[in-house]
Amino acid sequence: MDPRDEATALFDQVDTDKDGVTTLKEWQDREMSQRRNPFDLTKFLSGDRSGDRAIDREEFLRYYLRNQGQV
Repeated sequence: MDPRDEATALFDQVDTDKDGVTTLKEWQDREMSQRRNPFDLTKFLSGDRSGDRAIDREEFLRYYLRNQGQV
């Protein structure tokens, strides 16, 4: 699968309320569902380029591609 398609599919999974952004809560819920503990706040913050405590689809795509899918 193309990395952009992978990123889009993953974003859609994380964005559980389908509002076009992933919030800190949605990110935490994903981390917990993947049994990643403790929650890595630095991952979220490094993906939040605008600093608004939410990651939109474009920010997520840039973060995903920059980190070679290691979300």
